Amino acid sequence: MSPRRVAHVAEARRDGAEGGNKHQRDDPDIFLTKIAADGSVHWALEAGGLRVDEGRAVAARNGSVYVTGLFNSEAATFGDLPVLDAAGGSDVFVYKVDALGTSMWAIAAGGDYNDAGRGIALDVYGDAYITGSFNQSATFGIGTSAVMLHTAGNLDTDSFLMKVWHTGTVDFALQSGGQGIDKVGRDPSRRPCNVCLRV
Repeated sequence: MSPRRVAHVAEARRDGAEGGNKHQRDDPDIFLTKIAADGSVHWALEAGGLRVDEGRAVAARNGSVYVTGLFNSEAATFGDLPVLDAAGGSDVFVYKVDALGTSMWAIAAGGDYNDAGRGIALDVYGDAYITGSFNQSATFGIGTSAVMLHTAGNLDTDSFLMKVWHTGTVDFALQSGGQGIDKVGRDPSRRPCNVCLRV
């Protein structure tokens, strides 16, 4: 990395892990760190609750950092933002943090079964495109603009693509897949591209 570059690391860590002055709790939680080129830690954040919560992918633009993954906790915390509750099984989360490590917003998506965010990319406006998987049915967004997706077959797992505005509002969600299990994520082997899907 050049002297002006930084690295953003998102992962899951168990109780006792340290980053800055943060300590994890019980099952794995979401852990996000901003690291300078010289290895010093700018800031470190934890998020999640008492169950398994994992950061699966991270993207950054203009200092803002976006993380997606899964959470199982009934009262998952993301900084001082309102808590998120998993609807059942694991749900998708998208979490935005600014350059100083301040939590901006966090949203959830999913249904009664196991859903997860697996990849994330940003466009030039800072809007996020999230890929992942959902089981049977899942809701993306809230209120009258919410979109419910259904898998192609009963008890199947399909892929989704969701766009979230930089303000934290869901723009759209699309389903992809057929009978059986279909999952997607970012594919770093295909460049140049803004958003790459792997099925």
